[in-house]
Amino acid sequence: MYRRFDEGHPGRRGRHRRRADRLADGSSSKAPSQSFSSPSLAPVRPGVSELDQMRTFLGELPDHIEPGFREGACLSGSALRIPRAPVIIVGMGGSATAGELASVVLGGEGGLPIRVVRGPSLPPEHGPGSVVILSSHSGETWEVLRAYEEAGRRGACRIVFTAGGQLHERADREGVPIFRLAPDRPPRTTVGSALGGLLGLFDSWLAVSNADRIAGTVRRIHRMRSRYASPRGPAAALAEALGRRTPIIYAEAGLLPIARRWKTGVEENAKRLAMLDELPGAFHNAIAGWDALPSSDANRWGVILLTCAQTLRPVAQGCVHFERLVRRRAAFARVVRLPGNDSLEYTLGGVVLGDFFSLFLADRLRSAPLETGAIDRFKASLGYADQVPPARTRAHPLDPIPASTA
Repeated sequence: MYRRFDEGHPGRRGRHRRRADRLADGSSSKAPSQSFSSPSLAPVRPGVSELDQMRTFLGELPDHIEPGFREGACLSGSALRIPRAPVIIVGMGGSATAGELASVVLGGEGGLPIRVVRGPSLPPEHGPGSVVILSSHSGETWEVLRAYEEAGRRGACRIVFTAGGQLHERADREGVPIFRLAPDRPPRTTVGSALGGLLGLFDSWLAVSNADRIAGTVRRIHRMRSRYASPRGPAAALAEALGRRTPIIYAEAGLLPIARRWKTGVEENAKRLAMLDELPGAFHNAIAGWDALPSSDANRWGVILLTCAQTLRPVAQGCVHFERLVRRRAAFARVVRLPGNDSLEYTLGGVVLGDFFSLFLADRLRSAPLETGAIDRFKASLGYADQVPPARTRAHPLDPIPASTA
C-alpha cells in the first residue's frame, strides 16, 4: 500500500482567461523591453545559519512562480520572433533544472517539444527554425557560452536566462533578449522564478493559458509547504527513516526531472551521494541486483520510488513489489506518491517536498548547504573559470581530463 505523504488539494480548475486578459491583471501593458528581471529573493541575513538561510530560500520557491510567469510573458513579445517551434534549453547543474521541470509541464499536457541539453553541443538538426534558451546563473559556464556562440552561428532564436557575467554582457551587446535571474544566490534557489519565466515565455504558444492554473496550484502548494517544512512532517520523517544510507531514487520518465532535483538536493545540501534510475526499465535489471544483495550491505542503501496520480497501474504495482523485495533484503525502501492530479501540481509539490527532505538530511548530518568549495576547486583546476575552453576536434571519448589547462 502506498505511503502517501500528501495528496494535495487539487480542486476544480475553472475556465482559463485568454492571455490578454491575464496580462491586464498583473503584468505590464507596455511594449516589452529586451531584458526582464526575476523577483528579488530574500537577502542574506548576517548571523543566520546556512541551514536556516537555505530553508528560507527554498521555501520561497512557490512565491516566485507567478511573478516569473508575468515577466516571461512580457518578454515573449520581443523574444519569440518565430511561430511555435522546437525548443532547446541549454544549462548545467541547477541552471538546467528549471528547463527540465518546464519540459514536464509544457511537453506533456501542453504538447510543446522541449529538449534539455546538459552540455556545449547543440543537436545538429536545430537552426533558424528553433528556439535556444541559454541558462547560466553565473553567466560564466563555458558549456553554455559555447552553445550560445553555436546557436548564433546557426541563426537560431536565442534567449538568455542569467544573473550576469559574460553571457549577460554578450547578450546585451548583441541584442539577445535576457531574463535576468536574482544574483548572489545558489542557482538551485532561483528555480522558481526561472520556471515561472519559462512557463510565461511560451504561454502564447498554448491553446489555453496556464495563468489561472498556475495561480490555483501555487495556492495549494502554499498549504502543503508548512507541512513539508515541519519537523513532524513527511519530509522530516523520510529523512529520519533514511538516516545515513545512500539513497537510490527511482522514477518513471515523466518524473525524472523531479527525481533529479531530489538527487542533486541531497548532494548539494546534505553533502551525501545519491543515485538515480528510471522506471519501468529498472524492473528489468535492478531487480536482479537487489535480489542478490548481501545482508552485510543492506544497511548502506535506501530506495525511494516516486509515483504520482498519472503513474500507470503496472508501474505503480511494480513499485509496490520492488519495495517489498528491497525490504526482504533488509534494506530501506519507501514508495512516495507526489501530490496533485496534474503535471504542474505534482512537479511543484514534488520539488518542495524534495527540497525540505534534503534540508532535513543536512540537519541530521550537520552539513553546510551553502558550501560549494569542492565544486569551485574542481572548476578552478580546469582553468576554465573565466574563458571558454578551445574547441577540440577528433577528441576520443576516453581521453583523460587534464589536471590543469592554465
